[in-house]
Amino acid sequence: MEPSPALSRRKSFAEVCKDFLNTPGYSTSQVTKHGSHEAYMETFQTKETRMKEAEKDETQQEMDVFATQITKLLKETTETFMLGEPLTLTVLKDKGYSKAAHVGGEDFIPESAYVGKRGKIIYVFKPVMATTYSRMEMDETQAEKSMVGFKEFMKENLSAVMESVRDSRKAAADKKEREAMADRYDKYEGFGSW
Repeated sequence: MEPSPALSRRKSFAEVCKDFLNTPGYSTSQVTKHGSHEAYMETFQTKETRMKEAEKDETQQEMDVFATQITKLLKETTETFMLGEPLTLTVLKDKGYSKAAHVGGEDFIPESAYVGKRGKIIYVFKPVMATTYSRMEMDETQAEKSMVGFKEFMKENLSAVMESVRDSRKAAADKKEREAMADRYDKYEGFGSW
């Protein structure tokens, strides 16, 4: 005996619970204003997407300005920095990027900086000795930890810029939290009112 079509279209209890838990609290007037439940839910998705894109663009522009200022300083310096520990690092060879093992003790000249995909500042170093690659890259945390004297050099020469980077990141996190709180208010606008 085959199940009737009416039974096969019914949602399971787990699906109904999942839909319920994913639905923000709202009144019927809010649903009526948007026309349907789906249209009401769509407003949250588009609003969230727009906020994320605007936030990313603003933060990206600030970080690009900081990276440009850092690059300007790095191009002016004649200082070299030694790799203080054995590491496998990202290097640029003739055929593209790859990983290369380093023993430690290699000297590098800082060349430039740029903002990576994850929003961290990436420092680009040029090797002093002849190698099979032309450039070596590492993120800000790794550079400050692994390159002897690099952290002190950055504090000494770029303390204002680095402080601005930290302040900018903190401001972005604070702004995101405020927007999340405001969004919660929008979702649960009528909650608790009699």
